[in-house]
Amino acid sequence: MDSRDSEADRPISAESEPLVPMRSKKPFPAFQIAILLLLKLTEPINSTVIYPFVNQFVRDTGITRGDERKTGYYAGVIESIFFFAECLSVYHWGRLSDRIGRRPVLLLGPFGLAVAMTSFGLSRNFWMLLISRCAQGVFNGNVGVAKSMMVEISDPADVPIAFGWLPAMWSTGITLGKNQLVAPTSSNGCFGRKKSESLREAPLLADVGNNVRDYGTLSASEDEGRILGPDFAPPPPFRSLLTRSLLIPLANHGFYCFLDQSHQVLLPLMLSTSIPLGGLGFDSLTIGLIMGTWGICNAIFQVLAFGRVVRWLGPRRTYILCFAFFATTFSGYPLMSILAKTTGHVNSKVWIVLVAQLSLHCLACMAYGCAQLFILDAAPGNAALGAVNGLSQMMSSVVRTMAPTIASSLFSISLQQKIVGGYMVYCVIIGIVLAGWSMSLLLPPTLRGQLKKP
Repeated sequence: MDSRDSEADRPISAESEPLVPMRSKKPFPAFQIAILLLLKLTEPINSTVIYPFVNQFVRDTGITRGDERKTGYYAGVIESIFFFAECLSVYHWGRLSDRIGRRPVLLLGPFGLAVAMTSFGLSRNFWMLLISRCAQGVFNGNVGVAKSMMVEISDPADVPIAFGWLPAMWSTGITLGKNQLVAPTSSNGCFGRKKSESLREAPLLADVGNNVRDYGTLSASEDEGRILGPDFAPPPPFRSLLTRSLLIPLANHGFYCFLDQSHQVLLPLMLSTSIPLGGLGFDSLTIGLIMGTWGICNAIFQVLAFGRVVRWLGPRRTYILCFAFFATTFSGYPLMSILAKTTGHVNSKVWIVLVAQLSLHCLACMAYGCAQLFILDAAPGNAALGAVNGLSQMMSSVVRTMAPTIASSLFSISLQQKIVGGYMVYCVIIGIVLAGWSMSLLLPPTLRGQLKKP
C-alpha cells in the first residue's frame, strides 16, 4: 500500500479537530450555495463597476483643474483604495464572524455596500469619492466569510463541486462590472427616459440594487441553523494560526493570484501594442471579444470540470499539474510576437497559439480552487474558519494590488530598453512561475479532513 494512502487513512487524533465533522452523505445544498455565490459575485462587480466612468467622474470634480494629464493619477488612487481598504478589513470581518456568527456579518456587507455606493454615486467632490470608495472596500471585505459557510453547509465530498463555481463567479463579475450600466441614461429602461434622467447625475446608484438584492436574499433564507453557522467556540489567537500547514497554502495562493492578475494585465497590453513593438495590434473591440469569450468559456469549464478532476487526481496533484500551465500561458506571449513580426501581420498561426494559450490557461485557473481547499483544511477548527479565510483574502488583496503595477512596469521597461529583445517581462514572470511551482511541492500529500481524495 502506498505510504501516502496509509497516512491519509490514519485516524485523526482528538487534538486535531477535522475541518468538517464526520457526517453522512446529504443532498447538495444548491439553494444555500447559490446565495453564497451571489455574495461572491459582488466582489468583482464592485471592484470593476467604476472603471468605465471613473475618469469622467474625476474630471467632473475639478480636482485636475482642467489638466487631463492628471486624470490618471487621481483615478488610479480611487481604483487602488478599494483593494487597500479590503485588505485592511478582511481579516477582522473573518474574526468577527467567528465570534458572532456568519449570517450577521454577511447581512451587514450588502447593506454597507449599498450605502457606500449611493454616497459614491452622489459625490461631486474628489475626497467624497475617495472616502466612499474606501468604504466600498471595507464592506466588501466580508466576502471571505462566504467560503467558510460553503464548507460548513456542504458534505465534504461536495466541497470541490461548490468551489468549482468560485472562478466562474469571478469571471462573470468582471464581465458584468465592466459593462453593466456604463451609460444608464442612454436607454429608456424600466422607468422611461424622463424618470431615468435622475440617474444622469449619479450613474453608480443603479448598481445599489445588486446589494439590496443580496441583502434581501440572505434575510429571506429559510435554513436558519445553517446560515448561523456552527456552535461558536472562542476563536484561537492570531499567532496560533500561523503554522506551516497554513503558511504554505497561503504562499501558494499568493503565487497564483500574482500570476493570474499579471496575465489579466499583460493580455490586453500585449494584444493592443503594435506588431513592431512586440504586440499584435488588435483594436479594443477585438480585445474585448477575445477576453469576453474566454471568460464565458472558462466559467463553464470550471463548473463542469473542477470537481471531477479533483476527485480523480486529488487536490495536491491537481494543483501542481494545473499551476504548471502558467508556464505555457506566459510562453505564448513571446511566441505570438515572434510569429507576428516574422510575417508583419496576424496570421492563422498566431491565432492558433492565442487559442491554445487561453485554453491552457483555463487549466491553470483550476489551481485556485485547490489552493482554497488546502487553506480551509489548515484551519484548526470551525471556530477559526473566518479568520483563516480573512488571511486568504488579505493575501489576495495585497498581491492583486501589486501585480498590475509590477507587470505593466516590466512590460514598458522591456519595450523601452529592448532587454532580451523586449521579452524580459516574460522571462521574469516565467521565473516566478518556477518559484511558485517549487512552492507547490511543499503542499501536504492529502487533506487532513474528509475533503481528501475519495
